[in-house]
Amino acid sequence: MNKVLQKVLLGMTLTAIFGGGATLAKADDVNTSSDSSGVNNVLANDSNSTQSTQASKTSLADQISSTSQAAQVLTKLQAATSTSESSSTSYLNAETSSTNQTTTRNVEEPSSNTDSSSSSSSVAEIATSSATASVGSDTASQASQTGKVLADGSANADTVKKAPRNNNTQAAKQAASTLATTMKGASQNNLTFYNDADEAVVGFNGNNIYNRDYNYSYDNLDAVKYSGDTRDDKAQVINDYANLTDSELKEVNFFAAQLLNTARQSVWAVNGQDSNSWQLMITKDSLGLAVKVAQGYTRNRHSISTGTHDTAVLKQAYSSYGLHGYSEDYGSTLLNYAATMTTNRKTTMYDLKRAVFQTLTLMLYDDMPATSGGSNAGADGNGHAYSLAYGWDQYSFGANYFGLAFDQMGQVHIVNFRPSMIWRDTRFDTNQLVYTKTLGNTSVLTKNVPTAYSNYLKASVFNNDSSISYVKEKVVGNTAYYFVTRNGQQYIYDSNLTKLKGQVKIGGTLYNLSNSTGIVLKNNSEITATEVAQRLASNQNVAYFDSVSIDGTNMIVSGWHAADASIIRPYSYIILFDKTMNRELRRVAYMANYRGDVARVYPALYRSANSGFRVVFNLQGLNYAGHQLQLVARYSDDVAGNGNTTDVWSSDYTFNTNAACFDSVKIEGTNLLVRGWHIADAAANRKYAYIILFDKSANRELRRIAYNPTNRSDVARVYHNVYNGANGGFDVSFDLRGLDFAGHQLQIVARYTDDVAGNGNAMDVWSGDYTFNSNAGYLDSVKKVNDKTINVSGWHVADAASRQKYTWIIVLDKTLGREIARTKYVQSTRNDVYTYYSGSYNARQSGFSNVNVQLSTNLSGLNNHVLQVVARYSDNSYSGEGHYTDFYSKDVRFRNGMFYL
Repeated sequence: MNKVLQKVLLGMTLTAIFGGGATLAKADDVNTSSDSSGVNNVLANDSNSTQSTQASKTSLADQISSTSQAAQVLTKLQAATSTSESSSTSYLNAETSSTNQTTTRNVEEPSSNTDSSSSSSSVAEIATSSATASVGSDTASQASQTGKVLADGSANADTVKKAPRNNNTQAAKQAASTLATTMKGASQNNLTFYNDADEAVVGFNGNNIYNRDYNYSYDNLDAVKYSGDTRDDKAQVINDYANLTDSELKEVNFFAAQLLNTARQSVWAVNGQDSNSWQLMITKDSLGLAVKVAQGYTRNRHSISTGTHDTAVLKQAYSSYGLHGYSEDYGSTLLNYAATMTTNRKTTMYDLKRAVFQTLTLMLYDDMPATSGGSNAGADGNGHAYSLAYGWDQYSFGANYFGLAFDQMGQVHIVNFRPSMIWRDTRFDTNQLVYTKTLGNTSVLTKNVPTAYSNYLKASVFNNDSSISYVKEKVVGNTAYYFVTRNGQQYIYDSNLTKLKGQVKIGGTLYNLSNSTGIVLKNNSEITATEVAQRLASNQNVAYFDSVSIDGTNMIVSGWHAADASIIRPYSYIILFDKTMNRELRRVAYMANYRGDVARVYPALYRSANSGFRVVFNLQGLNYAGHQLQLVARYSDDVAGNGNTTDVWSSDYTFNTNAACFDSVKIEGTNLLVRGWHIADAAANRKYAYIILFDKSANRELRRIAYNPTNRSDVARVYHNVYNGANGGFDVSFDLRGLDFAGHQLQIVARYTDDVAGNGNAMDVWSGDYTFNSNAGYLDSVKKVNDKTINVSGWHVADAASRQKYTWIIVLDKTLGREIARTKYVQSTRNDVYTYYSGSYNARQSGFSNVNVQLSTNLSGLNNHVLQVVARYSDNSYSGEGHYTDFYSKDVRFRNGMFYL
């Protein structure tokens, strides 16, 4: 599927509140109503009056017709979106329109180095926005809230300006008049915007902004990657994704809510919100509402390819619950990108969740604004992100009810609305369903949520400059700095995108910048040809690796590298090399930090005072255990670290720990409980963890259990230099029912493997031998019932009962040496026995209580005979023979109608 087309069909957002002016969300909101001719009229939202400001349809082009360039721009934009008509008002500081059409509006931002005079060469953006509607109105109007960044178009711009709020039509004209330049200049250079860890945060592809694909990989999401649930999901068949069962609907909704909650929690925390309102509320009726919306779209065959919401369906669905308003985010999915009616709607829970993951991730990070041909509300391409991550619009931080369902076109519909839509007359069940609020480790999903909006704007600005080849963001405390390579020279900008000059210290590193141009200087002066020649003649190249250690799933490498050749090879890298396999594993670019100790020893060596490094290699997925590894410190003239290089190679490092301990192996009821820990460097590329129960006596495997390693900080304190050493714990339970293990030598195997079923390439630790062979019992009482019947009570525990599950009582006449009775019985609870024999199989259910036994002879003929009671476990339900385990009581003498133990 073409990625641009995929995102054009991705999603739309629409929000409306019923209830009049007093309930509208923002002072800038407007209402629309229709006159008899069907023409939309813009009405001011005053508390006591409703005044028509425009009696006939007015387009945005009419508002800025005095500027021919702006009119041309508008024509292009209207052709790129699915809008049909618009209306505008100047004094409300917003251009309003019918649902899903373009509007332009500036939003006031905190000013820092703000200069509104720069707006003549500004970057403006166009947006579609959320809709609001009044009671009794069949039409909805728009009110956008969009941030703007204005950039000086020159290559040597010292400051990127932020636009203040515009309060007149002329400002809108001015913003629109610069749009043509912006549309031509934006996204032409395919620049990628990096964070401090050199991960591609946001970049460009053609005319569309995007986040790199690592954000979209469902299988690489840690919460999925390290969970055994995906095996069940792939086997769980969904017969019709448009008609999910109750359990299927709940499962996919809980999953979607967990994804969003994880992102919302991050947004709340970054913005200092300490409430728990980020937790999406799911109820029976929020699920039912989503299903009704999806069914309505199916009924009307309403596809997102139309570029519109089906507001009639939304109103009907929300009104059926008495809700005062409506809200929807929806889009096509990988189930059917074409968003057309289909009869083949069979899939798996895995693919259903993957579709939800991809759609939500795209909505959070990769929305296409209307200016790029998308249908999203929000000029900055974050309309869905604001709705889903903040609860309404940007920084609104509101609680939400949530529901999600699929229609027969494979489109996903998200109802995501505030409690303010619930009034006294509302028929909506607010009792929340209980679910785990967030996923596990989802850093891949949440890492960009707080900065997605700002990264879009900043990357847009940098990308407009064709002389820029590299942008890297470094965050120190609450301040962001941007290291920009322009025409081969490096510059540093602060969080206001102002070019820094003079001497600057960032994160412990001192940078000397030109007082005039801002170029990063070398040793306090501009580089001259003479200095280059001198440095290359000296050509000293020294490095030292102070520390190479493993912390969690990362390798931390610190040290320093100073080289005269770095004067012409400014790009610094540390490379992890597998000497055993003769191949590179990872490389990380770094910005050198201050090392005064190196400068004191090598004062003449170029940039020795700024030669330090501390880099982090992600070891997940790497096959490095037991291999000889080397680190390479490199300076290169290539931004990617290739080209002409100056290297220093380290000595060899080997990591090959494989250790485990079985803290406890004991029987509890009918289960064998195994607790302990297993850590191994090989787990980096053997992510599936298993505990295996092995019968050494019979030389065969009995059971295996997959598990997710848990935290063991005690292990980490001892094994702090092992892959994921803090997360090696296990606590598993083997079902012993039906197993023939009693008296056998058993072993436990702790395994990491690259095979989901626990086979493949494995790294094992075998335990010592364990043997379980309990067989104990006691006869509490024997009583005469009648001349042919006796009553016995007592208990019998035996590990062999796991396979010999039939219980018998046998009575022997020891005096005559023959059996005189046998009967089956049902075990009873004996907590007293369990207290002393808790490590024996099913000890709590070991009793035989008041068991009546029919004798084959009369008791009157057994006077003075010695009897014995046998408690038996057998694998034969018919006769009690076969394989069995017996407990013989003490002698019981019958004399004159009484039993004596």
